[in-house]
Amino acid sequence: SLLIYDKEINQIVKLNSFFENLQNNLDLENINSSDRFTLIELMKKKEINIVTPLCPDYEHVKVGGNLYKYTFKKLGSGIGLMGKRFVSILSDLNKLFKREGIKLNINLLYGDFEGFNKLNCKRLNETENSFLKKIDQSSKSLSKKIKSAKKCSSIVKELSTKKAWEAKVKKNCEVIKNKMKNDLQFKIKILEIVESRSHLYSSWFPSLEKDDYLNLVIEQGAEYTTMGDLFSKNFKNICVLAFDHSKMKIFYGLNNKIPVLYGRGRY
Repeated sequence: SLLIYDKEINQIVKLNSFFENLQNNLDLENINSSDRFTLIELMKKKEINIVTPLCPDYEHVKVGGNLYKYTFKKLGSGIGLMGKRFVSILSDLNKLFKREGIKLNINLLYGDFEGFNKLNCKRLNETENSFLKKIDQSSKSLSKKIKSAKKCSSIVKELSTKKAWEAKVKKNCEVIKNKMKNDLQFKIKILEIVESRSHLYSSWFPSLEKDDYLNLVIEQGAEYTTMGDLFSKNFKNICVLAFDHSKMKIFYGLNNKIPVLYGRGRY
């Protein structure tokens, strides 16, 4: 491996300080070798599109330190927990890449598709229309805080349509199910995700039984896969920077190979 990847390994060693600062200053989880290789190739082009998917402004409470818990009792129109977190790391993010001579294009996109979920809207006492209006308000509020952002919008509104989104999610559900049938290790990972998100789901979808969580993970996984499809189609030299549940990372790369960096779990 050392002989085959000699050039790549030398590049990683050369940029080791950059990656360490990136992880520490932005409070990221470990950036694996594969993502480092891919990110290095992007950096050679001197311009990168950072795409950050953001959760809607669900109600949340602080449980201690930097840890929060979503209550999912109501939906606000502010920038949300993840929007706040992105604002807090933006300065360091720009400084680190500027030091390497890299131009960053910041693209912040809220998950408006969560408003298509009837159970979600019912839990929040929202209609699809009122949900999407609040997402628009969140986008506008965030754009005022991050005026340098290239895009500050929502995923389906900016990159697709509801009809196309739902058709693609349905197709990707089958991709995930087929992979589970043919790849035991992948299936084990999916079951681990089900277990790790069970507490979250009990608050988010209290009307569902625990036996329903597998289908919920598959559906949400298909949404992540569809986001990866849309991001790859609409952005060049892309790197996803996410702040939700890092175990969901595996879904982004089912149809596309893109580097995905994750912030450490804070909820």
